[in-house]
Amino acid sequence: MRLITRNLDSTGSRIELTAQDVLSAQIIRLRRLGANVHPALRRLLEAYVLFPLFAAMLLVVAWTAVIHLITVEHAVARDAAAELSRELADTYEAQMVRNLVAIDQALKTVKYVYERRGGVRLSELQDQGLLPFAVVFKVAIAGSDGRLRDATRVQAPATVVDQPYFTVQRDRTNDSPAPFISAVTRNATTGVPEIIFSRRLRSAAGEFAGIVMISVNPGYFTSSYDHLRMGSEGVLALLGTDGVMRAEQVGERSSWGAVLPRAAMQAAEASSDLPAVQPWDHGVRRYTNLRELQGFPLIAIVGLGQEEQLAQFRSHRRAYLLWASFGSVALVLLAAALSRSSWQLAVSRQRARRAQQTYYAASEASLDAFFVLRSELDANRKIIGFVVQATNQRGFDLSGLPRDCLIGRSLDVAFPHFRTDGMFDEFASVAMTGVGEEHEWVHERPDASSIWLHRQVVRV
Repeated sequence: MRLITRNLDSTGSRIELTAQDVLSAQIIRLRRLGANVHPALRRLLEAYVLFPLFAAMLLVVAWTAVIHLITVEHAVARDAAAELSRELADTYEAQMVRNLVAIDQALKTVKYVYERRGGVRLSELQDQGLLPFAVVFKVAIAGSDGRLRDATRVQAPATVVDQPYFTVQRDRTNDSPAPFISAVTRNATTGVPEIIFSRRLRSAAGEFAGIVMISVNPGYFTSSYDHLRMGSEGVLALLGTDGVMRAEQVGERSSWGAVLPRAAMQAAEASSDLPAVQPWDHGVRRYTNLRELQGFPLIAIVGLGQEEQLAQFRSHRRAYLLWASFGSVALVLLAAALSRSSWQLAVSRQRARRAQQTYYAASEASLDAFFVLRSELDANRKIIGFVVQATNQRGFDLSGLPRDCLIGRSLDVAFPHFRTDGMFDEFASVAMTGVGEEHEWVHERPDASSIWLHRQVVRV
């Protein structure tokens, strides 16, 4: 609603009074403070710029946190796999040494009894519990001619004269501190693969009298494969220092007899916490640990597949990246929507600000007085008064009141007879119907002087 009053004295001055909705005084003060800020900086402080910047900052922080989490979890998973490989290798080493010592002890027992008595019956030693379990181990004695003299099982070959585990012992002049361990061979009678452990027998005169040997299936040395901890790509193996694989198990697959070149053996001598492809790995990267078995020409090998050991980490990483990606897309869409809405609002505010600046510039340059009024309503939405929100200098001159006594006060302060001379009803009617009004009246100033005015009231 707008009210225009015109002074009818000799000066011909014109005074205009306007009522409309305006921004709050706090926003006006903030804008006045921001007027001195560089325009580029003001644009950076706009919500449609801040939303994308804030979203970008959140994305950087979120992705930095996700990448850090993935890096830490990868290091933990990698260290856990390396530690598990070391732990299993230590356990396997201790188990193999214990088993090999037991086998060698049985060989030494037969050798001792044979050389003390000049002969021995294996059944007697077996009855005394001095030989290993007959179901797993086969003990046999061959004479100096290589013919079989005695055995705990009848599946032994008739002669071993051409076998390395016999010829090596025959050609030796002294006893070796370690037993001879053959490569895997197949039993001529049963076709079952065997590893032969042998020791040299001497006669009373100190001459070669034959060998005592123990045969065992190579699967015995990998029977401790832990599927729960090693998975289907783990490796449990017993490798000879001669480069011949005595026993190897990868998951459910068992093998033996592979021959490694000397260069490959040298490359595989050292263990490492980093995954690598060893000569026996068939292209699979593993966390591998090797243990040389003290007193035996064998190397215990434990390997854990990298892909398998890090599978849980990779599952977590996929989940982290998936959720981070979904969150990033949602944040970008939200920021875009908010930025667009803020930009539209900023454009509307800029237009309103330009219109308001034009209004203030025009009002200050005008000879008329401009009053910005806000209507007051009761609980029933009925107009009960008007409050002065703003005015120009001519308004202060007309009212004869300072700013503190006028701005934010009821219109009754500026026009004491506002409610009794018909102005209030006229203002309320214009505010409700939108139909403008024009009238002339005598205005009494606070200093008791009076002046004829012409008013025009319109709704904005």
